[in-house]
Amino acid sequence: MDNPLIDFLRSYGPSAASDALYDELVRGEIDRLGVDEIRIAAPLVDEVGRLLTSDTPTNVVLTGTAGDGKTYHIRKVFLDFLKGPAAAWPGNDVLVTHPLPNGRELRIVRDLSEVPASRKAAEIGRITNALLGIDTSAVYLVAANDGQLLKLWRDAADAGGAEAERHRQVYDILSEMMLREVESDSDGKLDLRLFNLSRRLTGSTLDAVIDAVLEHPGWQAGCSGCEAATDAKNPCPIRLNRALLHGGVDGRSDPLFRTRLRELFEVAASNDRHVPLRQVLALVVNIVLGDAKNPDVPLLTCAEARIRARENAYALTNPYDNAVGANLRSERRQNNSMFAVLDAFGLGQETNNAIDDLLLQGRPEAVRAAVNDPDPHYGERLFDTQRNAYMRGGPQGFDKAEFHKTIDAQRRRLFFRLPMNGFEPAAPGLSPWMLTVFHHGGAYIRFRKAVMEGNDQGAVKSATRLLIRGLNRTLTGMMSEDADQLWLAGSLGRTDDPIGRIVTVEPIPLVQGQGFLHVSVSHDASRRRPRLSVKASYAALQLPDMPALDLRPILFEYLVRVAHGSLPSSFSRQCHQETRRFATLLTQHVMRAVGGGSGAGGTSLGLLQITEAGAIQREHIEVSAS
Repeated sequence: MDNPLIDFLRSYGPSAASDALYDELVRGEIDRLGVDEIRIAAPLVDEVGRLLTSDTPTNVVLTGTAGDGKTYHIRKVFLDFLKGPAAAWPGNDVLVTHPLPNGRELRIVRDLSEVPASRKAAEIGRITNALLGIDTSAVYLVAANDGQLLKLWRDAADAGGAEAERHRQVYDILSEMMLREVESDSDGKLDLRLFNLSRRLTGSTLDAVIDAVLEHPGWQAGCSGCEAATDAKNPCPIRLNRALLHGGVDGRSDPLFRTRLRELFEVAASNDRHVPLRQVLALVVNIVLGDAKNPDVPLLTCAEARIRARENAYALTNPYDNAVGANLRSERRQNNSMFAVLDAFGLGQETNNAIDDLLLQGRPEAVRAAVNDPDPHYGERLFDTQRNAYMRGGPQGFDKAEFHKTIDAQRRRLFFRLPMNGFEPAAPGLSPWMLTVFHHGGAYIRFRKAVMEGNDQGAVKSATRLLIRGLNRTLTGMMSEDADQLWLAGSLGRTDDPIGRIVTVEPIPLVQGQGFLHVSVSHDASRRRPRLSVKASYAALQLPDMPALDLRPILFEYLVRVAHGSLPSSFSRQCHQETRRFATLLTQHVMRAVGGGSGAGGTSLGLLQITEAGAIQREHIEVSAS
């Protein structure tokens, strides 16, 4: 007997026939198959509910991209928090009304762009008046994709009429709020809380989705009595993949797979690559059900899973390949933002000598055992034939393309199986992040966490010194070792030649109190990542807002690689230019705040040189004011 849960999960997968595009269609599948819904924690439900039911209710707009869970959140607010009648949801209209405790009317718009054209102008006008506090008879809970949200008010303003000025005011404030990524209007002109669900998806969201799928009660009830579910030698690949992602196989506790997946998710989010909740669900389903035999039907059924187990065809159901959408056609993989994000990490294409020695020679043995013993069905047994043929020099019949395909798959698997910092002293180069384009991705995650939580200043200082060394090398064009002070170097004329590098301000120390200013790293709450800036060392020195260097993972990677010896301009022209712009702006602000340090009547220029020990020195050049 097949498990109906599997058919339900297939509706969420990355297939052309997926019915999981809208919350209402998912409800239909639940009724048809007789399974429980996938219950994912909706953290905003209580907050939104409290905003709507307070003595002074606040209008709420949920925005983001398609598939972020806006309709799901609104349904949960209406049914679970407000205890609205189930028969009224979703109803036959895009608008649902409900009385609030203080007597005002709640008007729920499930999708603002779907309001009929004949009613759109009137409804936008009423929402505008509610947001501006002109009409307090109703409170709004609205869902709209971010681009559509702005377009509706822009179009309303452009249409003219008596309310055009009000529409333009709302449009301008909404635009500013979305640009600054804030939830409230700082001037208090709009009675509104704006929640961008795209920006709220985090590694915790991924964990919540994994738990909701893998701990669904349908697994226990639907798989009971199936022989493949209890076959230890040739287990059902669906249940095997579920166990690997859940974090335990054969009694072992091994959460590395999901931990590494969450880390990829966090690095991508910090790079502003945001993924809708719907596509996070598609990823999790694809890891568990993915099948590479037919890319037009990329998800297993129970019957197909039994065939794969019977034929020992686990190469087709590899969850590590499924995690990057390798079972999908390339066009479908690129059309799904989750797989496009993961594809950008280059899993399978990046490697180094230590990792290839592990794969080809099985050295060191302790590492080989650690990554293969817990994973016998997808480990080296899938690679043995091709590896042995390669090691014998590629005998007749050796398939080079197949060899590259299988070694790429094993590199992907290693990323998800290599312990972080577990073997580096004995086997340098075996960091899993060496298998991605972000060689220092793990370091970035630790740095970001330390800055955000503020409880590991040693880790923050160590990473900041690397960043300063990378900045100094980028700005001076010299392979300096200076990591304790930042040199805001510029050039004479339009040239990147390190000869002629100058500074017009004193170097800025890392340690507070060693100068008027010091380099500081802080947490940017709106972007949820670190930023590097300059602060006053003494309370008496009042500084204007200083430019900050937004430390996205790609810029962190660039600076750390440069600190370790990469050439600045050749590695990433974009990052090179970004750091130069930051230095130029910061120099201007510092000079306005504390001057060039020369005293009255002139500006202190310094021509930079580097010593044999790698230290930067400046030779003062006095330029008199004319």
